[in-house]
Amino acid sequence: MIQPESTAVLKQLTVLYIEDDSQTRQELALYLKRRVGRLIIATNGKEALRYIDDEAPQLVITDLKMPEMDGLSMIRQMRRNGKETPVIITSALSDAETIIEAVDVGIVHYVVKPINLEELMTQMQRVARDILMKKGDVVVLGEHCLMDADQVAEVEMKIRGEMAHFLKKQTGKGPRDVHVAIKGNRIEIRLKGCLTKLEEGILVNGRHYSLVDYHRKIFYGENETTLIKNLSGVMSCAVELEEVTCDSQRNAEKIVLVIR
Repeated sequence: MIQPESTAVLKQLTVLYIEDDSQTRQELALYLKRRVGRLIIATNGKEALRYIDDEAPQLVITDLKMPEMDGLSMIRQMRRNGKETPVIITSALSDAETIIEAVDVGIVHYVVKPINLEELMTQMQRVARDILMKKGDVVVLGEHCLMDADQVAEVEMKIRGEMAHFLKKQTGKGPRDVHVAIKGNRIEIRLKGCLTKLEEGILVNGRHYSLVDYHRKIFYGENETTLIKNLSGVMSCAVELEEVTCDSQRNAEKIVLVIR
């Protein structure tokens, strides 16, 4: 069962659906209309090309075998016209050779007929997240799309609180300041005043910065599982640790996470 909130990212998209079989077209169109922002329907590739030029859909879902112009010919013409719109094809298993050809002209996925709606939705959500995360003004967390500054600020505040709690619990010393910035699928956390009394004592003579930097990196490595688990829970989506930079001379650290 597709959960209602899992379609949030799809509500941001205009989707073009192309299918010549009237019964299949009506059934899937009814399903898609409830889940995407705007649905455009075409019955063959020739008609679809006009919509692609005039309506600029962000995602195309197309059958392969159609009258007047088949799906593969349409995709090839799209590419010749400079359109890089992501394409998902629907096809029968007997179309295997054509599917392979379609991969060469830039489809993102195919769904075998009869269409598994769970699989189709999963692939559409992946495409939607990729499209939205490339927009500088959109933040996507898992299946949820955060569109306004207030929502983003709320998540950033939760991350700040969790980072402060994590460091206090693990080292006995919370940071003096935490700054969080989310953009696309990246989260950058900048911390100041993280060093413990012991670490500050090691640096009292203005030496051993590299030793303390190394120790701080080891700390994050040893506690990565806990940190990722805590932050993933706060954000309700999976994240991965991409980068840790420690600068004990300035008592500052930077942590970069990637939303998956």
